[in-house]
Amino acid sequence: MGTFTPNVTVIDGSSNKVVNTFSIDLTGVVSVAIDARSNHLGIVDTNAGKLEVLDAATGMLLGTVSGLQSPFSMVFVPGARFALVTEESGNDMALVDTAHFTIVNRTPVGAFPLGMDYDPVTKLAYVANSNSNSVTVISLP
Repeated sequence: MGTFTPNVTVIDGSSNKVVNTFSIDLTGVVSVAIDARSNHLGIVDTNAGKLEVLDAATGMLLGTVSGLQSPFSMVFVPGARFALVTEESGNDMALVDTAHFTIVNRTPVGAFPLGMDYDPVTKLAYVANSNSNSVTVISLP
């Protein structure tokens, strides 16, 4: 049996060829998000309770946010200054400052939040709460 090495593989969509691979120090990756404006890649590790932000072109680690409570999904607010992360254990959504790599605040949502999305036009975040069969809508400033 081979050795498992966590990594990010970059594939050129027009040729379907691997153009870059870079290692990551994560073992419980559950979701990723990209901010097209900044080309930042966010990777959520639920086992470690953290979010890592990388430069998507080079794979360079820009920073880590620790202290998340079983994080699951994430999205960037366009411009990559902030990210939104669902926390399964906390039944909330964390607002994360991705410039300073800190948790700004937590907003309660329904039970066992999994999926989420953000509409930059209306500035509304939508969180799908698995165990309460509901969607929480959060207005962001």
